[in-house]
Parts: sequence; structure tokens; C-alpha cells
Amino acid sequence: MGFFLYAESEKISFRADYGKDIYMTAKRTNKTGDRPSPSRSQPSTYQQTWLIVDNDDFLAEQRARAKINQWLTPEAQPFGLETFPGTAATIAEAGTVLRALLAGLRAPDLFAARRVLWWRNAAMLDNGTLLRNREIKALLAELAQAAAALPPELFLIITAPAADDKWTLARNCKQNDTLIQAKPVKPWNRDNLAAGFAEQALRQAGLKANRDVINALVARVGTDTRNMQQEITKLDIYLGERRTVTVADIEAIVSPGRDFFVWDLEDAVADRALVKALTILRRLLFQKEDPIRLVNSLDIRFRNMLILRAAVDQGWLKPPDPGRRFSAGGTLHPQLQEALSVDRRLLNPYLRDMLLQRAVHFSVPELVAARQLTLQVREQLVSSSLPGALLMERLLIRLCRKRRTA
Repeated sequence: MGFFLYAESEKISFRADYGKDIYMTAKRTNKTGDRPSPSRSQPSTYQQTWLIVDNDDFLAEQRARAKINQWLTPEAQPFGLETFPGTAATIAEAGTVLRALLAGLRAPDLFAARRVLWWRNAAMLDNGTLLRNREIKALLAELAQAAAALPPELFLIITAPAADDKWTLARNCKQNDTLIQAKPVKPWNRDNLAAGFAEQALRQAGLKANRDVINALVARVGTDTRNMQQEITKLDIYLGERRTVTVADIEAIVSPGRDFFVWDLEDAVADRALVKALTILRRLLFQKEDPIRLVNSLDIRFRNMLILRAAVDQGWLKPPDPGRRFSAGGTLHPQLQEALSVDRRLLNPYLRDMLLQRAVHFSVPELVAARQLTLQVREQLVSSSLPGALLMERLLIRLCRKRRTA
């Protein structure tokens, strides 16, 4: 998922994560950032071919429409804009789409002075099986060649979740600053970025919401930008003349649509947030997650936290500094280095600090007991006739409960 502000400039971004630029793209060519429109006297270059790579198809589509609106007026689009599907289940389907796209590039301009061809959500560019096929490789090479020799009033725009950097068209777009590529989003930062997107979308709709309301909206809708935009549109209609959104409004009209991930459950349990953990668990089970996989992931989380907590007690690691979110990486104690090798993710200072911040709120005996509980429940999931959901809920209650001291 990537986020950006739909405007032409050297840096195309919006202030997501409450102040961090997370999306950058093409260099601007003049003071306003607008590229000169091609004219018939200009030689054809890759300025007429744009490749937008973003695994969030909604944001990629919005960016593409912003470009298309620069080339074609709304009145001209019914005749001047032609779209081609990007999904293909078989090699034959992929070949049909590519041949149709090539035919469109070579077709004469019969009804419009200016034409735009949009290869929309070209997911086949992320399909290794299709890309290894000799016929598809040849057609993609032919497409790259055709894109380099477009007539002056013909434009090609491609949106895709991913694209091979070795593809000639991708390389040419990059060299000509017509490749727009979203930065990868870290899983633990998804909610912050979604909150930034929601804040901007609410503002564009003329709605006001404080931080608590925005967080409640993200918690209910999730991080899918298309769903978020649709729910904000619903809020706009529901509120009528009232422009301030409340948590009650979200509960009344916004449809739950959030998909959770296993690490969301791990984080909630490590934070001892029982209500949140139970909510996430029920959603994960609804998403057909296997309870055995969930309990295994919790065991790994507590194992890693146990390693870090023991390292703090041994003096091999310093407790997190409350004044800094993350500490700099440094040389690790040899025994700690060996212990961390069980999970190479722990060698990443950023991930290690995230776990360490939670681990220090547990004692070593608590973490050992937590691992024993997960092992017991895993055995019960295999051998017991009790429902997996019930066993998992009991486990979370026991894991999130603070251990009583004598």
C-alpha cells in the first residue's frame, strides 16, 4: 500500500503518518511541475508512456486518472480513452490482452484527435509463470518497442501492482522520469498510513474529525484505501449539513471491513490488550486462519521476547530508552548474537527494539509460562474435541492476564 497526493511535482506525496513523506516520484521539469503537453512538432519520447507501480490498485487508479485528465478533457474521454484489462488466468488470455493493446497502439485516430490507452491493473506483470512464457516475453518486448515510437497525440499509461525492473519499458520509463513507484509499506506502519489517508480524505470531503475518531475509523474499516474512501462517502451523505464526525457516527453507519494479520494478534497479546486480542482473533478465524498456525505464531513471539528479556537481565542489551523510540544498532554480545540466530528478524535493530519494548513488561518466568501455555493449547488443538475458537479464547485470556506475585 502506498500513499500520495495527486499533484505534479518533484515530490508527490501526502503528509501521512502525521508528518512523514512516504511517496516520491518523477522529477519535475519546470517551476510548476507540469510537463509540457506533446505537440505534433515534438519528437515522440517516453514522456507519452507512464508506468505506475503500486500494490494498492485504488491509489494507482487515482494517480492514473489524474494523468489522464491532463491529457483528455472529461468530454473527450468517451471517445479518446480506451482501457485494457490487466488480469489474465492463462497464457492464452494474457496473449489476447497484449495483442489487443498492441493493436490499439497501431490503430489510426478515427474519432479523436488525441487518444489515451490505459492498461489497467496489469497484475500479469507480477505473474512469474506468465512472464517466463516465450510468447508473452516476446509480446512485452514488442510493447516496449511500440511505446518508444508513439505518434505525438497518443499516450500509454500502465498501472500495475509490480513490474520487473529488467523489462525494457520499465527501464525506459525510469530513465525518462515517467515511472512512479510506491515505497513498500512496513506492516507495523499500515495503521498510521491509513490514518493519514483517512485524515486527508475526510478533509477533502469537508468533514472534521479528531484523532480518536480517525483511529476508530481505521480500526473499523481497515487499511484498504478503496473501502476507506467508500465509507467516508457514506459518512458524508449520512451527516448531511453536519460536518463533524463522531465515534457514534462511525459505529452507526460505517461497515466493518478490516482484515487483520497474524502479527496484529501477536502485538495485541504482547501488549496484554485482551479486548483487542479477542476481537482480532475472531476476525482472523472468520478469515479462515488456522488456529494451530495462530498458536504457533504466538509461541514464536514469546520465544523471541524471552530471548530479549533474558538478554536485558544478563546485561547484554540495554532496556529501551523512554526518550527514544528506537535505539541505534551496534555490536551485539557473541552469546546474544548466537541466540538471535534462531530468528534472523531479530538481527534487525528496528524489529528487535519493537519486541524489546514489549518484552521488558514481562518477567522471564511470565514468558516461560506463556510458552508453556501455548504448547499445551497446541497439543489440545490436535488431540481435543473442543472447538479451536474456544481453546484460543481461553489461551488469550490467560496470556493477557498479569501474573500474580506472592
